[in-house]
Amino acid sequence: MQGAVVRPDQGRSVNRQAQGHWGRKISPLLVLASLLLGSGCSEMRVILSGVQALRGGSSSTGSSEAFYRASQTISGQLDETARVNPLDDSYIQDHPLTVQSGDILIAAMNSADFDTYLAVRDSSDQIIASDDDSGPDVNSFMAVRFPSAGSYTIEASSFEGGETGDYELGYTLGSVEWEQTIASRLGEGSARHPSDESWMEEHALEARGGRALLVSMTSTEIDAYLEVLDAQGEVIASNDDSGGDTDALLVVYLPESGTYTIRANTFSAGETGSYTLQYRLL
Repeated sequence: MQGAVVRPDQGRSVNRQAQGHWGRKISPLLVLASLLLGSGCSEMRVILSGVQALRGGSSSTGSSEAFYRASQTISGQLDETARVNPLDDSYIQDHPLTVQSGDILIAAMNSADFDTYLAVRDSSDQIIASDDDSGPDVNSFMAVRFPSAGSYTIEASSFEGGETGDYELGYTLGSVEWEQTIASRLGEGSARHPSDESWMEEHALEARGGRALLVSMTSTEIDAYLEVLDAQGEVIASNDDSGGDTDALLVVYLPESGTYTIRANTFSAGETGSYTLQYRLL
């Protein structure tokens, strides 16, 4: 699936990397519907698939070519032997992880046979992060920081029910050696976000096409919100809480060489405070 979701309350673009806190990005009615179905973001995915305005179109297939050089690579297949999501009949293969507190997972899933879908589930059976197509074509690409040590599961699935075929899952787990660290503050003197007048600061960088950008924004004073813009000023990625608690973390595939902009922002207008921004080209 290509395209962004429009946040109902402010009209701000919401990246395809789904948040761990669904209620902050999706309308209360959809959140209530998810709770009535038994909670969890897998159920929310099914609800959203019926709302084309939030999904931006129909599914298609991606590419079999890996786009991220991961430390671990798994070749798999979705077929009738896989676990089935009872709500949409999509097939799911589980890949267990044992993590330490603060570890960052970068995961990529590609397939030439179906529209991929990635999710990470904790030991309480709750989805803490998910992604449809933040990679090239309709391939999945996501990052999440784990708030606590323990057992987690990567779910490799498809966007539509009943899709089958081969896929490749690549992931890297552990600490990150950041290339750049910026300490700053949002408040009087900062620029205003064009959609809601919240404070923001922009940081430009040059990158070659075909690489990926990993960005983290942490703060003890504000609810961090990240956006990445391309050379035309279009938002190509955004994130609220994948960094744990109210910190932001995202990874995005950069399709073209040029100047990209990281926008450090707050989730709500009026928030002020210090933050730390870190990023690395992968």
